[in-house]
Amino acid sequence: MGKKIAMGILLLVLLGGGLFFLTPNRYRLALKNYLLLSRAKTLAVEYRLEMGSGNPPLKVFGNISLDRSTDRSLTTVALALGPLGERELLRIYQEGERAYHKFSLPFASWSKGSVPVAEGADPARLSALWSNKNLAGFLRLLTQMERSQEENLQVFSTSTLWTEEELKALLATLLGWDSEAWTISSYDFRMTFRQSDDLLQDLSLKITHSIQNVVVESRISLTLGSLNGFPEIPVPEGLPPS
Repeated sequence: MGKKIAMGILLLVLLGGGLFFLTPNRYRLALKNYLLLSRAKTLAVEYRLEMGSGNPPLKVFGNISLDRSTDRSLTTVALALGPLGERELLRIYQEGERAYHKFSLPFASWSKGSVPVAEGADPARLSALWSNKNLAGFLRLLTQMERSQEENLQVFSTSTLWTEEELKALLATLLGWDSEAWTISSYDFRMTFRQSDDLLQDLSLKITHSIQNVVVESRISLTLGSLNGFPEIPVPEGLPPS
């Protein structure tokens, strides 16, 4: 009798585990991505920011290379200049809590600190979005978001998860975005996963807001590139003493 009960319990555990890992389950999706991303030694990420009330808006983009094994990151910051094309503006190197920047000029040298680009947005903060703590926070949101399918992608989205004040606080904390004067009328936050392997592909946030009665749209998107796809990030030469 005892053996039958034990076998029954084991069967239920195996069945439950199989259903968890083999069905399109939000918890399974979150756990799988957290384990993959948190265990990766290096991550490559592309980002794009569109902000400001100009016409066209300021467009900032670049790449982030994160080296978890040494707690280092290197962020490129480029601007889209319309007819003038695209130009790299600077690079930001981070190691632990220390940040350094270097403008893309022949005579430029490394300086301490980072450089906000517009509206207080600081590209150096984007690397922190991929910390294990923030990853867990973002993936936990999957249980509260609407799910849809677009071609070969699973899309989770929300436009009601945060209040206006909560969203402003989130923008200030994670991005340094100076959104206090904004009146936010709507937003759309999305997390996209590839259908083929369930791996996170990108995060995006679009905000419609007004500044002094001028309605504008601000956007941020982060696209995951390779995992463990490059060697250790070296310390740049010429850093000022800490």
